[in-house]
Amino acid sequence: RSEGSTASEESQRKQKPRQQSPEFPSSSMTDFKQDMPPPGGFPKVRWKRNIPKSRFNGPMIYAGFFAITGYGLWRVVTGNRAETIKRKQICEERTRRLEDLQRKENVKTFLKVREILDADFSKPGGEHH
Repeated sequence: RSEGSTASEESQRKQKPRQQSPEFPSSSMTDFKQDMPPPGGFPKVRWKRNIPKSRFNGPMIYAGFFAITGYGLWRVVTGNRAETIKRKQICEERTRRLEDLQRKENVKTFLKVREILDADFSKPGGEHH
């Protein structure tokens, strides 16, 4: 209670109705208007799906998928086989070249050893090591 107020003023404050916010209107408001459907009603809802007939059915799509996949796999397998043959040929060529190089290196080594031995035996005194 405040000092200057009387009991009758307090009772009037308690009885005074609270004002509602415009966001939440009360049912006691007289200017309430309910939304109604338009005259003649709403237009019909199209609930059926209008899908055109497809040119391809399920089995045709599967057959196409497997045909394309099979062709792709065949290309991969034949490509892998050709690559394997090519690699084998390269390895055989390297082996042949290495054999030739080794043969030439062996001849060079043999000639050097022979020169060393000939020089050693041709020394006066005929001593060997």
